[in-house]
Amino acid sequence: MALNLTPAQAPGADARRFGLFEARRSFGTGDCAFRDATLACAAMAEIRVEHVFKCSEETYWTKVFFDDEYNRRLFLEMLKFPVWRVIKTEERGDEVLRTIEASPPLGDMPAALKAVVGDNAGYEERGVFDKKTRRYRVQVVPNRMSDKISVNIEMWTEPVGDAQCKRFARATATAKIFGVGGMLEKKLLSDLERSYEKSATFTNTFVSEKGL
Repeated sequence: MALNLTPAQAPGADARRFGLFEARRSFGTGDCAFRDATLACAAMAEIRVEHVFKCSEETYWTKVFFDDEYNRRLFLEMLKFPVWRVIKTEERGDEVLRTIEASPPLGDMPAALKAVVGDNAGYEERGVFDKKTRRYRVQVVPNRMSDKISVNIEMWTEPVGDAQCKRFARATATAKIFGVGGMLEKKLLSDLERSYEKSATFTNTFVSEKGL
């Protein structure tokens, strides 16, 4: 699938600011405030990861990230997703809108979580890629309890030396489910982090294999 991803500009100050963080992995919380001697806290679990790819930013976004073969081999073969398919891709000026239907492998999980998630967990990924800033923002909408569970992801790249780039990813998860919300947030982000680690290795293999 050929996508016109130009114009492509270096990330702005906002992207560089995010790129300064040192923590490779963290589970954090949202803002908390005391009110009438009661702690009111909106919890939000978060991870931040970064990986170096052996290709330029331009190559990563135009010849890797949106490539059909790359995604098929990554998600269906490497990550063992039972379902992963692009439903719609649309270009609107400086943006590329992509909607994906996916069902990830669930693996082992506590009975309490399985009762919430079910056996046929899946989601719709609604992504928007900004050609100018090379930033991809994603809203993950689960097929169950979408009013209580939310996952948001943001990815961007920066150049590193000659013909290399660093991919940053930040993901947050919120599960407003009594008793198991925090457990589910950590499960979602732990699975996501493992996927990023595996995908980073595969990405460099794919780049080398294709001579990119």
